[in-house]
Amino acid sequence: MPNEQNVRWFSEEMLYDFGSLIAWSKRQDDDQGRGLFVVANEPSIQDPTQTAWFQELLKTRHVKGESGQLGRDNLMFTLALACYSAGKGNDETLDLLDEYNSSLASPIRHSEVKKIVRSAYKGRFKGAHQTYIQELLTEWASHKEIAIENPMGGWYKFKKERKDRKRSHYDEWEVDLLSYIQTVSSLEQPIHWSTQKEICEAVGMPRSTFNEVIKNSKKILIKKSGKGRAAKTGITSVAVLLQCALSYQQTHRVLYQEALDIMHTARENKEAIREVMTEVAWFREQRSAPSSTGKKFNSS
Repeated sequence: MPNEQNVRWFSEEMLYDFGSLIAWSKRQDDDQGRGLFVVANEPSIQDPTQTAWFQELLKTRHVKGESGQLGRDNLMFTLALACYSAGKGNDETLDLLDEYNSSLASPIRHSEVKKIVRSAYKGRFKGAHQTYIQELLTEWASHKEIAIENPMGGWYKFKKERKDRKRSHYDEWEVDLLSYIQTVSSLEQPIHWSTQKEICEAVGMPRSTFNEVIKNSKKILIKKSGKGRAAKTGITSVAVLLQCALSYQQTHRVLYQEALDIMHTARENKEAIREVMTEVAWFREQRSAPSSTGKKFNSS
């Protein structure tokens, strides 16, 4: 047992719950032929596969793969991501999707199912995206209202409530800034131009914190233009640019390229630009990959 003699360092903010450790252990055992004994209990709210939206998508039977719409491959990829974020093993997810695929009116090859699971378990995404979940429900599920709960399993820290801490962590400020960017930007105007003072006041963060968040973020892009009172700051995010790049409208794709050209000139955007270009390349690769029916894979 831990005691003062054998513990070299301890932090109350770096504790992990038993469920997270189980999820990690199950992933370590993927394809190793070992099972993990877990005492059965009630479904946890941390498990996305126990949510209403997951069960509703799992009931669908007439999903098809059509170019230009979220279809069969997208749905299975979303289910696989939910299983991944719930800590389920690769084999367990493959069995689930293989059974689901067999129940479809127009199933795909088993090799395609394996490819989808393998892609979801690469760790590029932490879980299923709420926007895609809603679109899939609208397109293929019943028309009843379903609340989308998308809890994330895996590693997380226990920490004091934000209001109880003198200084918020930089990752929390980053989330606040990303939410602000999502609110003020759009596909038609991916870069929001303002002043740093106005941005900081809108988000409620000190200027020094803003500069530190921008310096360390791989998700936020910024461009300064002009000097003095005429100075303006353009701000956007990897998520916003990704939406533009993958839009089916040519106008949005042109705006993405223009925004990328503007942000390319700022040295602090180097990591974020690499991130968005990697994501765009991956999504486009999935779209162009031929499926078993000759249709294109529309990535979730």
